[in-house]
Amino acid sequence: MSKITATAPTKVILTGEHAVVYGKQAIGAALNLPTTVSLTIHSNSSNPGICLEMKEQFFYISWEEAAERRGEISTKGILSLLTLKVYPENPTDLFEYKIDISLPLGCGLGTSASLCVAVSGVLLKSKNPDATPEQINNLAFEGENCIHGKASGIDNTIVTYGGILSFKDGQITPVEFDDSKAKILLVSSGVPKNTGKMVKGVANQLAMYPGLTEGIFHSIDCLSKNLVTALEAQQYDHVKELLKINHGLLWSLGVSSELLNDIVNTGLKYGIKGKLTGAGGGGFCLFFVTDEDTAGFLQECASHGWNVIEASLTHYGIKFELS
Repeated sequence: MSKITATAPTKVILTGEHAVVYGKQAIGAALNLPTTVSLTIHSNSSNPGICLEMKEQFFYISWEEAAERRGEISTKGILSLLTLKVYPENPTDLFEYKIDISLPLGCGLGTSASLCVAVSGVLLKSKNPDATPEQINNLAFEGENCIHGKASGIDNTIVTYGGILSFKDGQITPVEFDDSKAKILLVSSGVPKNTGKMVKGVANQLAMYPGLTEGIFHSIDCLSKNLVTALEAQQYDHVKELLKINHGLLWSLGVSSELLNDIVNTGLKYGIKGKLTGAGGGGFCLFFVTDEDTAGFLQECASHGWNVIEASLTHYGIKFELS
């Protein structure tokens, strides 16, 4: 009996939300807010099946129940799906998972992708130590499709490989950057994201005002190209300005809100530039910070009840430890 542990980052979208669906460039980055999954396989167990310990949650399900639940949009469903994909016939073993998450599932920062990648990693590596990142990413994508219906594959790819990645028309390109120069402040609006509603709203705007909306998409595409150049040249003042402009473009697509605008404008009051991140409507705003004094901004966020998480960009994707 041995234990294998995988640690996978979460992620943030820097630019390109919504526009990427229409063939424009998007930039995503891995965050040092990880999900850790440990797997111990107990052979010939008296209680074969799957068990999970995660924070205060604990459950056990038999293999029969796992077969019924796989594909269900729940932690049980995802663990069942991925476990049975790798070990389709394992009636006498107990798969014991222990999961530690830095962020709540469903918060819009790639937590489901982080979970799927880490679980896929421990499963594939437990069966084949030579399992590749590509194999892990492909299995995690199946889990993401189960959760989201039709996933883009962006989140799980960022989480698997780490770093900053550029996406356009199915092409993925790494972006060079220095992860020691900046930190990311994530400010929660406290409002759940509503991806489906936002995606539908953008599609409706495109149908009603095609030329105008295509123009916004083109501007986002151009902005993403400029962001890559600025990141690689360590021109961080340009990075911050581009993120501020991106927020305005997302507002023009109708995916911001009064509250998200308030958060971004509060940052501007203190010379801290940022944008909403993700689908919009709720979720988080991100702020790219280098040498700014953030004390006043953090104090005002606290006065409004906006939770702030400090993070860093990371080059690391999934990592493993055997014990």
